[in-house]
Amino acid sequence: MSVLKSSQVNLGKEGFDLNLKASQSVESVETSSLPPAHGSRLGLVIPGLLLILTIAVLDQTIVSTVVPTIVSKLGGAGYYAWVFSVYMIAIVVATPIAGRLSDIYGRKPLLAIGVGAFLLGSGLCGAASSMEMMIVFRGIQGLGAGMIIPIVFVTIIDLFPEEKRGKMNGLFGAVLGLASVFGPLAGAYFVDHWNWRWAFYMNMPIGIIAVLCFLLGFKEKERGSRPRGRLNLLNALLFTLAIITLMLGLEFWSREQALNSFRVIAFLVSAIVLCSVFILAERRSKQPLIPMDMFRNPVFSITMVLSVIVGVVMMACSTYIPLFIQGVTLESATNAGQTLTPMMLTLIIGSILSGLMVNKVTYRTMLGLGALIIGISMIMLYRLGTQSTHGAVILCMCVVGFGLGIMAAVLNLSSVHRLAPERHGMANSLVPFFRNMGSAIGIAIFGLIQTNLLQEKMAKFASPELQKSGAAVLLEVKQRAALPVQIVNQLTSALAGSIRVVFVGSLCLVVIGLLLIPFMGRSRVNLTGRSEEQAAETLSR
Repeated sequence: MSVLKSSQVNLGKEGFDLNLKASQSVESVETSSLPPAHGSRLGLVIPGLLLILTIAVLDQTIVSTVVPTIVSKLGGAGYYAWVFSVYMIAIVVATPIAGRLSDIYGRKPLLAIGVGAFLLGSGLCGAASSMEMMIVFRGIQGLGAGMIIPIVFVTIIDLFPEEKRGKMNGLFGAVLGLASVFGPLAGAYFVDHWNWRWAFYMNMPIGIIAVLCFLLGFKEKERGSRPRGRLNLLNALLFTLAIITLMLGLEFWSREQALNSFRVIAFLVSAIVLCSVFILAERRSKQPLIPMDMFRNPVFSITMVLSVIVGVVMMACSTYIPLFIQGVTLESATNAGQTLTPMMLTLIIGSILSGLMVNKVTYRTMLGLGALIIGISMIMLYRLGTQSTHGAVILCMCVVGFGLGIMAAVLNLSSVHRLAPERHGMANSLVPFFRNMGSAIGIAIFGLIQTNLLQEKMAKFASPELQKSGAAVLLEVKQRAALPVQIVNQLTSALAGSIRVVFVGSLCLVVIGLLLIPFMGRSRVNLTGRSEEQAAETLSR
C-alpha cells in the first residue's frame, strides 16, 4: 500500500507498461532476484519473524475473550469498545509511516523499535490498574504492532528472490490465520486457568527471544547503498491527524448509526480537509511520505483497490455472520464465535496454495480466481435465511475464507511488482493499511444501511419499544422467550433480510474488483532474474 518515473515504454504484447528514467544506468539498480539481505542466517531469522508476527496478530484477537474479565476487575464498562478501537487506530496510523521509515533507515532498526514498543505496551497493559490506563497502553501496543506487521512482510521480500517469495508469503499468511483462530482460545485459557494479565505478559519472553533471533541472524544491506532520504515530518503529522480524525469519525458513525450527529460530521469533515491538505503537500514535497506517482502504475493501484475490497469482505463476514447465527438461527454466542474458525482455516489453505501456484501464472489469474470464489460465497451468503442450517453457514464461511486466502498472499507480491527496492517498504505497508481502512469504512456504511433497513422492516409489525431494541432483543434469550412466536419469526425474518444487503454490497465491490483485475495485464513474478530497468532496456532495443 515501482514507481513510474519519466519516459514510458509501451510493451504491447507483453501487456504492461514500464517507466524508465532515461538517464539512469542499468548498473545502478539491483537485480530483483538478488536479495538485499544476502548473507542472513535464515535458521534464526525465519523463526524469529514468525514468532514476532504471531504475537502481534495474536493480540488483535486474544483480547476478545479477555476484555470482559478486565472490565469486571477494573471497572469502566463504558470504555469497553475503546480497548479494541484504540489498538486498531494506532495500527492504521503507524503502518505506512513504519514502511517509509524502513525504506530510509533499514528493516532491522525499525523492526527492533516496533517489537520494543509492542513489548512495552504489553507489559504496561498487564500492569494496568484502570481502564483509562489500559486504553493508553493498548495504543502503545498498537503502534508497535503497526510497525511489526508491514516490516515482517517486506523483510521476506528482502530476504528471498521473487521466485521464492510466494511460498514464504503463503507460510506467513498461514501464521496470520492460525493466530486469529487461536487468539480467543488462548485468551479464554488465561482467564479460566491463570490470570488475565498473563494474556499480555506472555508476549514479553516470546518477543525477546524472537527479536534476538532476528537481530542475530538478519544481515541488513549496507546503509551506504540505500537512498539517504528523510521522513517529511510535516507530512507525517498531517497524515497522522487525517487518519485519526477519519478513524474516530468512522468509529462514532458505526456506534451511533447516524450521519446527523454533530460529532460524526465534525470528525469526517475535518478528515476530508486534512486528507486534501496532505495530498497537496505530498505532491509538492521532494521527500513524500506516500509517493503519489506509484498510483500511476496499474498493478500497484489495482492492488490497493483489491486490498480495500478484501478488508470490506472480511469485515462483513466477521461482523454479520455471528449476528446471523445468534439473531436468525437463534444459536448460542459460543456457536456464533466458532463460525469464524472455518473461514480462518480455509484462509490458511488458500494462502498456502496461492503461494505455491503464483510463480506459474499471472497475478491477474490468481487474483481473479480468488475474487471469483469470494463472489460466489457472497451469493451463497445472500441466499441464507431463517430456515438455513448451521452446516450451510459453515460451508459459506469455508468458501469465502479460501478465496480471501488466495487473494491475500498474492496482494503482498503484486504490491511491489516492478518497484525499486527502496520503495518496497512503503508499497507493501499500504496493503494492510488499505485493508484496515476498507474494514473501518465498510462497517460504518454497511452498519448504517443494515440498521435503517431493519428499522423499516420492524416498523410494519413491531411496537415502538420493540423497534428501539432492534436486533438486541433476539440476542437475549430471556427477552426473546417473552415474545410471541409470531413476533420472533417476523423479527428473525427482518434481521435476515437486513443482513442480506451487506452481502449484496460486498458482492458489488467484488464485481468491481473482477472488472479491474484484467487491467493488471500479464504481470507476474519475475523468474528471469532481471530488474525492471534491464527488462525495459532489452525490450526497447
